[in-house]
Amino acid sequence: MKLERKKNLLQAKLLAVKLADEEKALHGNLPRPLQKVLQDKNLLVWKALLEKYEYDDMAVVPFMCEGVKLVGKHDAPACYPHMLKPATLVQGDLESSSVWRRKAVVSRVHQSDPAHVDHLETTALEELQLGFLEGPFSTEAEVTSHSGRSDWCVVRRFVLVQGAEMKLRPIDDCLEAQLNNAYTVSSYLKLQDIDYVTGLALRIADSLASGTTGPGIEQWLGKCLDLSKAYKQMAIHPSHRHLAVIFYHDHSGAPKFYVANSLMFGASAAVYSFNRVSRSLWFLLNKMLVIPCGVFYDDFPMFQPESLAADGDEAASQLLDLLGWKHAKTGSKAAPFQQRFNVLGCTLDLSEIVGGTLTLENKPGRVDRLVALLQQTRKDGMLTKHQGQIVHGLMRYACGFFSGKYLHQVCAEVMALSTSTSRKSVKDVTSFCDYAIQMLQAACPRRFHSAFEKRPVLIFTDGCWEPELAGIGAILVDMATGQKMVCSGVVPDALVRKWKQLVGDHIICQIELYVMVLIRWQFRSWLLNRRSIWWVDNDAARYCTIKGLSPSPSMRFLVREFYALDSESPTYSWIERVPSSSNLSDGPSRHDCSEALQILGVDHVTPFEHPDELVGKLL
Repeated sequence: MKLERKKNLLQAKLLAVKLADEEKALHGNLPRPLQKVLQDKNLLVWKALLEKYEYDDMAVVPFMCEGVKLVGKHDAPACYPHMLKPATLVQGDLESSSVWRRKAVVSRVHQSDPAHVDHLETTALEELQLGFLEGPFSTEAEVTSHSGRSDWCVVRRFVLVQGAEMKLRPIDDCLEAQLNNAYTVSSYLKLQDIDYVTGLALRIADSLASGTTGPGIEQWLGKCLDLSKAYKQMAIHPSHRHLAVIFYHDHSGAPKFYVANSLMFGASAAVYSFNRVSRSLWFLLNKMLVIPCGVFYDDFPMFQPESLAADGDEAASQLLDLLGWKHAKTGSKAAPFQQRFNVLGCTLDLSEIVGGTLTLENKPGRVDRLVALLQQTRKDGMLTKHQGQIVHGLMRYACGFFSGKYLHQVCAEVMALSTSTSRKSVKDVTSFCDYAIQMLQAACPRRFHSAFEKRPVLIFTDGCWEPELAGIGAILVDMATGQKMVCSGVVPDALVRKWKQLVGDHIICQIELYVMVLIRWQFRSWLLNRRSIWWVDNDAARYCTIKGLSPSPSMRFLVREFYALDSESPTYSWIERVPSSSNLSDGPSRHDCSEALQILGVDHVTPFEHPDELVGKLL
């Protein structure tokens, strides 16, 4: 393996020598702004390597060699699913209205934290030195003179406080500038998130635990390779630079203007073009250097056997250096391969991977910061849209297939509560904060084993509401063991009375949802770490559990309990619709189990249990 990497890197270096004159000529013919951004890039070597290893998206090359157009439509690559989201403006609209939009945006002075202004100044100076910006300009007339046209568009830059580390990140507000409204999305970015990375690690764990012998059957390590100022390493197309004039107000309140040479963090076009380029680097790391890895924007989670870790780290760095991509080589973002490493907001522990086991948990400090935010929100008695976005942003990384769905409902509820136009009562905010804090504090590391059963448990549920009868029924079929179960029973009278007080006589949705919650409680041991497919014929109950949200308080509490169990007894569930006429649990919900027993070959009915703890929570 070391020899293969050394050979491939040597061939790439020889290719760079061979193409040196052509590379120099290419850069010499580039417009000056592109030269500044791309001066260290070996574009022809990159292109030749992609061709040699048969990359599937060669249309990505013009993004680097010509620059990225910020408005209009990019091609739709075959490597991503197609999706059309048409622009609502065209470039001419932006240009024709540019003068008045500039007056509106620049004249509105935002109250900024002095530390944020300092950060904007420092960042601008650094980007000037690196060739990412031109300026500064103090007046609109100076920008017009520099660009040679008066229909240039202004984009406000502001600071966003990000993550548990309270990192300051400059954002260029291309949404406010309406730049993103003029960009047509042509593909769906199917990104390699934490689920992809965990799935890849489980694939390695499966091979290690299979009992085979040979090279690589040893402890594996992981690390996250990080590109530096990733978006800034790509240039804006020269014909669109007048659409990217960045500005902010300095300490005196006076505007400062800069013309962008490189992509702006905030432009839709930047997201789609950069991800296609970073995917090409991911391809070379896998194909050329044989390093199993994923890519998520500018992060490359990589895995290596312990004996190859140092070599793989060095090889990856050499390849990026050869292609001219700046990446972290020192500090926390340049940690070596380790058994336990931070990746995409989580911590992945590979210490037991040889035995087929992985552990995934929240990144250190994330839960503590969230709890502190929610405690302050509870004390204030109000949840603003901005606070909701912060909480949601911190939680969403811990809410996936492998991370678990115990925070899925919390994420849905915080966004609904913070963006609601109706007045939020102190009681609503307090109730949510108490519940969210409880769920966060219940969070525990998730352990996975490659031998976990992949065949699902099929679950059919149904409820019926007839005069004086709140019947419930369920069918469970284990596709792995062949175990089958028919369940039948009624909803406790205390819950029926409670729901009727809240919503009147129409409580069928509550009944249908209750039986789903009851299944999660009663059969939690059976469903532990299993895949489960639920078949439900009531759309209200189905949508509530899929979305994790309901405007009805009684339904919301039921959904909370459905997801709360995932923190201690996770199951990987998919909820699907079944027509009532095809729902085998319809009979058991009406106390007629004969057909279900006959079809399944089961000789007895299992009664539902109604634990006092669950009923008490719902009351």
